[in-house]
Amino acid sequence: MSFRFVTLAFFTLASALISMATPDLLIVGGGISGLSAAAEAARLGLRVTVVDRQSIYGGTAVIAYGVSIVGSPLQNQQGIKDYPELALQDFASWGGDPDSVWVQYYVEHSRAELFDWFTARGVRYEKLLKPNGNSVARFHQPRDGVVSLVQALYREIHKLGGVEFLMNTDVTGLLLENGRVTGVKVRDYRSGRTQTLLAKNVLLSTGGFLNNPDLVRNFWPSHLGKAERILLGSGLEATGSGLELARSAGGAIEHLDRQWNYSPGVPLQDGPTGTRGVYVNVVGPIWVNAQGRRFIDEEGDKRARLDALTRQTQAKAWMIFDVDSRGALEITHPVFNAEPTKSALMSRPGMQFQADTLDELAVKAGLPPAALVATVTAYNQGLQSGLDEFGRSNRHGSKPIRTAPFFAVPIYPLTRKSMGGIRVDSSCRVLTEQGL
Repeated sequence: MSFRFVTLAFFTLASALISMATPDLLIVGGGISGLSAAAEAARLGLRVTVVDRQSIYGGTAVIAYGVSIVGSPLQNQQGIKDYPELALQDFASWGGDPDSVWVQYYVEHSRAELFDWFTARGVRYEKLLKPNGNSVARFHQPRDGVVSLVQALYREIHKLGGVEFLMNTDVTGLLLENGRVTGVKVRDYRSGRTQTLLAKNVLLSTGGFLNNPDLVRNFWPSHLGKAERILLGSGLEATGSGLELARSAGGAIEHLDRQWNYSPGVPLQDGPTGTRGVYVNVVGPIWVNAQGRRFIDEEGDKRARLDALTRQTQAKAWMIFDVDSRGALEITHPVFNAEPTKSALMSRPGMQFQADTLDELAVKAGLPPAALVATVTAYNQGLQSGLDEFGRSNRHGSKPIRTAPFFAVPIYPLTRKSMGGIRVDSSCRVLTEQGL
């Protein structure tokens, strides 16, 4: 297994002739990218040190719930015909100016490197989804989420040996010698001890920043509306520290406005100033703005939904649904979707409003009652006639909202994945502003 495709997040900074006592490779970041690199290096017989500021490995991947795979046995079993050319076409049209070299590699190798390799090590993919932009269902959900891939990598690393982990350790700087990176400076979070680590090669597998509110706002995509409240839904460690490390060594940073953000998001903390959030999904709701009016096809293009949400007053809306849909509410996070945690989260003050009538629901949620009643009535009538004003149809699983109690959940934009970062070449060597 080469794991070359994950090197979009690998930023090989330098190679130096250093004493054989130093590791062959020092990896900054123990997320799924860093673990993949460590496993591959261990397979090649290299001595590896992985440094991570967290107490546990896995990074943002531990909260992910699936991966795209092209032409898998699971697709074949379900009669789904998928192939690299089709996936390449989908990713190119939906990827927002993707890098053709890496997309080509991904569509050609995802089956071998994500399906075959992991299933051989105990991972079981159980469900296929067809997200927006995909011609066929190719989003594979493994049992227990992507954390099962993380665990498989970790087991493989320990089986191979030769890899040392330094957890709770922050990389505070890079060591430069004649323009080359020869190691890192680190600080142990618990003891406060600082030290210098030398290495023959240094690889940055950290660079996400969508848990850094300042960077998120500074590089908020210009095509979106200005959002008064943006919930942070990326990994806790995704603060952009890797960007500054690369910049300190002369690396160029690019495309930070290419962010993959979600809607709808709900806050994890009480009160109007809480910044962390999670993605929530309910089958069949409608979204209304502060005027009690719908503004988008709630089951349509996710990019269009996010754009429309950011253009509402305060970039805020409410999901409206009834008791028939309440049981289908899901939080796409392996920790918060489990009971009783999910119920406890959704029952906090201001998180969800409930009432026996739509008029009462509107009052509780701070919406104009007449407008909300008219909106729900129009939606129900549209489904009954076969097609509502935004194109939703009862033939596609949309359901009327008519069975009390009724619910309203305030929703906001939610950050997730950084699509830009450090500029690299096709071998993942960091480039300067001058392209060197």
